[in-house]
Amino acid sequence: MFGSRINNILKSLSCRARNRYAQALQAGVSKKGKNTMIKINIKKHSNHAFDPKILRKKIVEFLRQESVTEGSLTVASVGGKKALEISNKYLKDGVAHNVLSFPSMETKVPFASPPDSPIDLGEIVICYPIALQEALDEQIRIDEKVSELVLHGVEHLMGHHHT
Repeated sequence: MFGSRINNILKSLSCRARNRYAQALQAGVSKKGKNTMIKINIKKHSNHAFDPKILRKKIVEFLRQESVTEGSLTVASVGGKKALEISNKYLKDGVAHNVLSFPSMETKVPFASPPDSPIDLGEIVICYPIALQEALDEQIRIDEKVSELVLHGVEHLMGHHHT
């Protein structure tokens, strides 16, 4: 899958580190010898039945269309209780939402990042039970619904808001 040098590096890493390194390589883009990187961290429960590879690919494609070639973001798929807890903490509206986005630029305490590190776009939280119900109602695959919600969240991270 990768060159022999990279395969040797992968063999020397732990299983978890090897998977992360391979994912980072797959998300990287090479343009005229210059590597650019979009790092996407997806956290989901094993019973949340969507494919993180499909989601990662759609996010990278979307960001490239928006001319974003470097950056990182985190996507978390949570249950209904956790979604309600997050909503109560940050929105104080008592409602679990299908998607919430938290741009890193809007944190109260700015974080210092190393100069060579990719820009942290922020975090997106998906309420899986709501997404699943919406997918059933709309008669679409859960992968499509999760991708739709996450891309909506990415738009918010990039400053595009509802009109």
